[in-house]
Amino acid sequence: MSTQFPGPQQEQQAQDEQAQDEQAQDEQAQDEQAAGALEVTVPAAATPRTGDEVIDAVLADVAAAQAGSLTERISAGERAQAALRSRLSDLGGA
Repeated sequence: MSTQFPGPQQEQQAQDEQAQDEQAQDEQAQDEQAAGALEVTVPAAATPRTGDEVIDAVLADVAAAQAGSLTERISAGERAQAALRSRLSDLGGA
């Protein structure tokens, strides 16, 4: 019974496949790390209270949106900006 050893081409192919697998694993790890870096959590207790019902509602909305998608966070931020501008313009006219 004879034993066959891999030839140079087979060895190179095996090395190439291993390198591709390692690169794919590295890319996946980087993607997971990048996704983890984007995650922001704000505990409910950290939501500031101002005593102004409108501002408090806006801050609660922004805090609640942190658990959502990036689109939800952006929307909450835009709503907060509009509400804060409105509130500040009300104060400027007084």
